Amino acid sequence: MKLISIILKMILCFCFYYQAAAQQPDNKSIDSLNTPPAYKFALGLKYSFTNQYEFGITAKYFVFPKGALEAGYSGAVYRGARLLSVMYERHANLYAKRQLLVYYGGGAAALIIPKETYRNLLGRDYNTSAQLGIGITVGVEKSLGRLPLAISLDTKSIYFRNDESTTVGKTSLTNATLGLKYKFN
Repeated sequence: MKLISIILKMILCFCFYYQAAAQQPDNKSIDSLNTPPAYKFALGLKYSFTNQYEFGITAKYFVFPKGALEAGYSGAVYRGARLLSVMYERHANLYAKRQLLVYYGGGAAALIIPKETYRNLLGRDYNTSAQLGIGITVGVEKSLGRLPLAISLDTKSIYFRNDESTTVGKTSLTNATLGLKYKFN
């Protein structure tokens, strides 16, 4: 009974808040946050300064006004491993500026490792050299004024299962990256 009372109070508070927000005469500041980014497609380079799994190329394409697909191909310092990732990112303007974006999202990745390196990295001794995983990303992106360039700073975490028969073994690749993109309209 106490839980129902709490839920009803929360719903009532939300209704009053929604009614007060709807009566605000000036919604220009909210509308300015909903403007789409200043470009449709970008191609660039990313470099990780915290981990060995992120040095490569990236491509971002806006499929919706605030949603983009970002694909990346990264080479690794660790004996020739490669990381392929595709992330869906949701973008929002920061401080009501179209040139400063914050984004978050998730997606999938494939880690491709040469067979002679596989045992050392993931702790398995199979002949398989590819591992699939899921990941999340969070970052900020700043356009450079009239130049067709954008700088991004983000973090990406990708989780891989080491052994299909247990839930114990997992590998996580988490890194912060600095990116430079060329924007196409």
